[in-house]
Amino acid sequence: MTRRKQHLILFNLRPAIFTDLNVAANVPDFPTGWVDTWDTSSAFAVLISKNLLCNRWEASPMSRVSFSVPDDWKSGRIWARRGCNFSNSSGSNSCLDGGCNGGLLCDPHTGTGVPPATVAEWTLQGDGYRDFYDVSLVDGYNLPARIDNNQGCPVADCPVDLGSNCPTPLKGPFDSTGASVGCKSACDANLDGDPVIGVALLTSKVSARTFTVVNACPFTIWPAMFTDLNVAPNVPNFPTGWEAGPMSKVSFTVPDNWKAGRIWARRDCDFSTNPGPNSCLDGGCNGGLLCDPHTGTGVPPATVAEWTLQGDGNKDFYDVSLVDGYNLPAKIDNNKGCPVADCAVDLGPNCPAPLKGPFDATGFPVGCKSACDANLDGNPSYKAGRYRSIRPSPVPGPPQSIMKTYILASSFAFLSGVYNACPFTIWPAMFTDMNVPGNSAPSFTTGWSAGPYTSVTFNIPNNWQAGRIWARRDCDFSSNPGPNSCLDGGCNGGLVCDPHTGTGVPPASLAEFTLSGSGNKDYYDVSLVDGYNLPIRIDNNVGCPVPKCAVDLGPNCPAPLKGPFDSTGFPVGCKSACIANLSGNPANSPNCCSGSYDTPATCPSSGVAYYSYFKNNCPDAYAYPYDESSGTAIWNCPSNLQASYTVTFCPAS
Repeated sequence: MTRRKQHLILFNLRPAIFTDLNVAANVPDFPTGWVDTWDTSSAFAVLISKNLLCNRWEASPMSRVSFSVPDDWKSGRIWARRGCNFSNSSGSNSCLDGGCNGGLLCDPHTGTGVPPATVAEWTLQGDGYRDFYDVSLVDGYNLPARIDNNQGCPVADCPVDLGSNCPTPLKGPFDSTGASVGCKSACDANLDGDPVIGVALLTSKVSARTFTVVNACPFTIWPAMFTDLNVAPNVPNFPTGWEAGPMSKVSFTVPDNWKAGRIWARRDCDFSTNPGPNSCLDGGCNGGLLCDPHTGTGVPPATVAEWTLQGDGNKDFYDVSLVDGYNLPAKIDNNKGCPVADCAVDLGPNCPAPLKGPFDATGFPVGCKSACDANLDGNPSYKAGRYRSIRPSPVPGPPQSIMKTYILASSFAFLSGVYNACPFTIWPAMFTDMNVPGNSAPSFTTGWSAGPYTSVTFNIPNNWQAGRIWARRDCDFSSNPGPNSCLDGGCNGGLVCDPHTGTGVPPASLAEFTLSGSGNKDYYDVSLVDGYNLPIRIDNNVGCPVPKCAVDLGPNCPAPLKGPFDSTGFPVGCKSACIANLSGNPANSPNCCSGSYDTPATCPSSGVAYYSYFKNNCPDAYAYPYDESSGTAIWNCPSNLQASYTVTFCPAS
């Protein structure tokens, strides 16, 4: 590939280079910032050519550097920094103007330069196989600049020193002598009270009840918005997700009493092949570009701006939340002189190792997880409530979303959550045995799709009996809505399991419940009696036992039990000895505790083939029909504690 030479004629400057890696991955093989040692100056020139060029400026002293840039360099910018001191500050404020994240060497991902700065911009080999370039004052002015070339193409320049005669509202910053070394743009000077570019990369602005969401990043992001409809039904009349190019903004109105609203940004998205929560590197949501209005809360890590308008005391409450971790700097401005909430620091590069990530294609950390999302304590039971809605008013105690027990009605005293902690989509299902006298079923669908790292919550009757929840894998309901529509766990009815016969095809890991049972206790267990298809755990919020099978039993499953297998040949299940029909007669089998083996005395665990494989790996689980004798099969919790239960698939081992 042909490579072009880049030449700078510099005076008393700290030049800098930035390439938008979201546009193209090719970058110049040269530092993103360097020092020029000359003492005085008033201008710099940028010359681009395939051959070495001489200085075109009649100014001395002078210096220059030469380096190559890719022939298809895209969204590249070069600018100069003035009045720099990197000894005390390695951040964006280390220079009087033009400073960048990273100090002398600008961060290749976020080191775009603090306005005001005169910027030379390029996109080489663009549309029509043309090079596009300009001298930009969109970020204001800090030095005269010119782009020359050796092919007779137009010369772009701003040869005038705009600082001295800059209008007073735009003038600055000022050096130690009081001289103006820059001239801000009207936008950066915030003349209309609605700043497009601030210290934060993502800003959100409240003006009356008009919201402006600004992408001040030098790369494309995909903002998203969610309203907790369980708190209030009023939602903004605007899409729940959109694409925002660099330095762009949108404005829309929100209800004057908007409650539990959140806005965040998504990074590195591709909705063409995956319209689900994993379509973005972070912040993705159910629904793809347009987040689902009911479940599209955003996959952590994500910096979240949260609002409850007209809350207690007729006040608006707002915050920048890092409870879901961090993925971009963010700021909430307003036009009434109220406090400005922000997180203006890029937390990714210095994020502690256990929290760092995810990482982009270059290995750069574009997020910093919270300790909760990083699951440092091994028990992220909060995730049944994936989103955290801002409180309507400051109240003592934990945030609402972490408080899982809600007494909504006398007959519905429990909140259940189902969380998919797997990195792939599953299809949870629920069944209630209505043959139990007086039984009541949850008022929730019996089957649904759950994207990676998503959750749902729903109420269950306080006397729910013989209830079970499980997950289905590798489902396709388009051509076969029956029990074989999934590789395992499928049910009569397809996606929504039949409430009378949709019990699930083995193998399947089960979470089983009988609430308000004998002795006024809740009974629950993780059952492998129907075999295994996913790790599973049952959490609660009142300190009762937590049964689990957190081990993937598929890969090491004994050969007679192994399967079914996915398209790659990987075992996504492990049958029980009964389901595998090892005895040849399931109606009279020690593996099934059937026929002449249908009592605890005649069906001990020692007579069940491969019992030890399941019980040794998952000692808390129910491993065969009469496993109560193990003492670690069925668990209970006092019903008067009104526990909320969370079923997690793929919990941390």
